[in-house]
Amino acid sequence: MSNDLEAICALPGRPQEFLAAESGQWQGEFGRLFHIQLQQGYARVLGSYPLPSHVSSEPGITGEQFEGLACAAKAPNRFLLILGERGGAEADGSNRQASLQWGEFDIAAGQISWSGQRLLINAPRVDTVAPPQRDIAALYLEANTLWASAVREASPQGPFSSLIYQVAFVDPQATIPVQLINQPASKWQLDGFKVEALAAPSPLVPGSALSIGTEDEHFGGQWRALFAPPGQLPAIPFRETHNATAK
Repeated sequence: MSNDLEAICALPGRPQEFLAAESGQWQGEFGRLFHIQLQQGYARVLGSYPLPSHVSSEPGITGEQFEGLACAAKAPNRFLLILGERGGAEADGSNRQASLQWGEFDIAAGQISWSGQRLLINAPRVDTVAPPQRDIAALYLEANTLWASAVREASPQGPFSSLIYQVAFVDPQATIPVQLINQPASKWQLDGFKVEALAAPSPLVPGSALSIGTEDEHFGGQWRALFAPPGQLPAIPFRETHNATAK
């Protein structure tokens, strides 16, 4: 059984196949990435692989908190994987910087080789007022551009707010396949929502730029399309509130 699944990506060129990642190890257990295939409404597990680990998961210590996963085709049956660790204040009192790390998934060999390099993220911030920000709550790869969401929540009742920004450029064939964007800027700011999923625009919503999914704690979750004027992405195309106070 899985524990705290936090991220998922589709495997390019392999219909109905996905990778889904747990948030990390917990007291020496879990910390796995599952290769699954959807079949008639069920998910069949084709394999599971350990996620990288660089923080102890002993009792009283918060281990890795992976919340983003992106996949890109690299060669036949080989894929570049990008993991995003959320960063921010943890229950054990630590305050970590969000990071990206990558690996290569070889389906034929049945193994994932993780790079030891971690790229520390300096995400955009609207302000420094509490509550603290988690810089990666979701990842989405659009062509060679890696998008991320950052979230803030004061409590399970909110208020919430989210930023969506471009965090890196990706070239699966390069020696270092992930290049951070210097001083990334917020492309959308959404007040009142905790965006924990990013995806391609829906063909059912013409003109949309991205799709988002929220996990608004006691308020449940929502799916929404994001829009931008043709040819540009404004810093803040819209602001919405449902339980947050307007600035």
